[in-house]
Amino acid sequence: MTDRTTSSLVRRPALAALGAHLLVGVAGRYVAEYLRILGARAWLVGLYGSVAVAATLAVPAARRRLRTVVGRHERVAAALFAAGGLALWLAAPYLGSVSLVVLALEPWTWVLLGLLALCPWRPADALGPLAPLPRRATATDAGRRARSATGRRVGLLGAVGVAAGLFVGALDFLAAYQVLVALAAAAVLTAAVTVGVFDAPDESHDRPDVRQVRPRPSLARARERLRNVSPAARSLLVGDALVRFAVGMVAVFLVVVAVHSRRVTATVLGVRLQPEATFALLLGVETLVALLGALPAARLVRRGAADAGSAARAIAGSGLLAAALFPLLFVTVPAVLGALAALFGALGWYLAARPARAALLAARTDPASFDAYRVGRRVAVAPAPLVGGLLYGVAPELAFGLASCVGLLGCWEYLRFARRVRA
Repeated sequence: MTDRTTSSLVRRPALAALGAHLLVGVAGRYVAEYLRILGARAWLVGLYGSVAVAATLAVPAARRRLRTVVGRHERVAAALFAAGGLALWLAAPYLGSVSLVVLALEPWTWVLLGLLALCPWRPADALGPLAPLPRRATATDAGRRARSATGRRVGLLGAVGVAAGLFVGALDFLAAYQVLVALAAAAVLTAAVTVGVFDAPDESHDRPDVRQVRPRPSLARARERLRNVSPAARSLLVGDALVRFAVGMVAVFLVVVAVHSRRVTATVLGVRLQPEATFALLLGVETLVALLGALPAARLVRRGAADAGSAARAIAGSGLLAAALFPLLFVTVPAVLGALAALFGALGWYLAARPARAALLAARTDPASFDAYRVGRRVAVAPAPLVGGLLYGVAPELAFGLASCVGLLGCWEYLRFARRVRA
């Protein structure tokens, strides 16, 4: 077998899996509105977001369990579980309420169960701005990380375009969303078949597992590690975590505000876009800014210094400030396309600045402390969507306003870090 043929066989399962991940990711950005239509209250929508964040902590254990049960077919089994979870999403309106002996399962319950089935696959795909922090990277790694994210974001633009096309031509949200979920499920099944047929099972089964080389620390160990970091690093970690918590409070509710509360519409090229299609357009703006900003930001970080200097601090700080101000502005600016597109562009810049934040974190922490922070931040951020849901049930403005307050507190901590570094 030639090298070109081998490379083609390797790319096929990777491309199929990437397409499935992207469609699941776009479907995940709309799922809060789906839950609302199925009768879920705001706190239940928040619970969905919290479960999705917490599920990322369970992925390694779930994959190891699958590997123990099915061996080299682990990836195929994970994809089949994910397809089953998406099938539950698709069938939720038709399954309706099911009365058991002690409780009644409402239609939205099937969506939560479907999310758990997605756990061995990649629940982070449905999190958008809440996707977990990547593994430790230095300033010189920032460019490589940005390039690897570029391909995903180009594909994500295509997936967002599919969603926009569905919502432009649909009469109501439910029908279009179910078509989107059906496409995602079909893509996951295709990925499962492609991985099963074209993947090299013996090589993938014998490939060393990074998590086995450096296992994830326990919560107690993570807490001990984080106590021993320097004051400057502590300010950086706290500031980043607070902004992350602020984003977590509102991320799942963006679609509900845009589609249901504010009913944001737009006219593009003479075509009247309903709120669902307008939200897809806003997601496209977010993705485009993240795509265009990632490589220049990473280049500035790499040129700054080996220890991630002033360029990284400026890029990371501007991204954190944009994310902190976003929630309050989203519910207060006029519901016109230009203003909201600018806000989603700012959220895209927050995503583009991730390599800069990762480089700063890597420069100020050792590998063990960085891993401890990754675990600690996920645990700390997991309740954020539920907190946001409880506040949203009182008033959307309360949830989004307090989220900006938390985010600005994180920016203050980040400023303390910057001052300590310059001192």
